[in-house]
Amino acid sequence: MSTSPRPQPAKTTAPQDQTGLARRLLTLHDAAMILGLSVASIRRLIASGDLPALRLTRRLLVDVQDVERLIETLKARGPWP
Repeated sequence: MSTSPRPQPAKTTAPQDQTGLARRLLTLHDAAMILGLSVASIRRLIASGDLPALRLTRRLLVDVQDVERLIETLKARGPWP
């Protein structure tokens, strides 16, 4: 009996730039991909103050450490509801 491979969990590491170095600042799209959310949901987290963001020129960016902190905070709250 063959079994299909299990899906791998999403990685929470920062995307890499062309030099292969991990980026510290994420676009909203990258943050959404890491958290498995939409960009609109990331914008709501920023607007509510749950996820800090910064504006660099015209781009809104999120620090990868703040994304990890959000994950840890949500895990500490315990299971839903």
